[in-house]
Amino acid sequence: MKGSWRQPLSSKKHEKPVILAGGGIIFSGASLELAAFAEKLQIPVATTLMGKGGFPENHPAFAGHGRNARNAPGEPGPDGS
Repeated sequence: MKGSWRQPLSSKKHEKPVILAGGGIIFSGASLELAAFAEKLQIPVATTLMGKGGFPENHPAFAGHGRNARNAPGEPGPDGS
């Protein structure tokens, strides 16, 4: 299914996509690829507890961890921070 990720991302039904990166991003060594992908498509990235460290927390697209993930980069998260 080459290119199958493009269809859902191009759909108007999905107006605010977010990437939830788990531990697999660390185990696979794909942190740089994730950052490039998120930057190219301008999608915020949140991490699970196991994925913490797989995406730089100082990156503009970083959306937080799990339950504390932000709605979009720069917007307050559910805890108000």
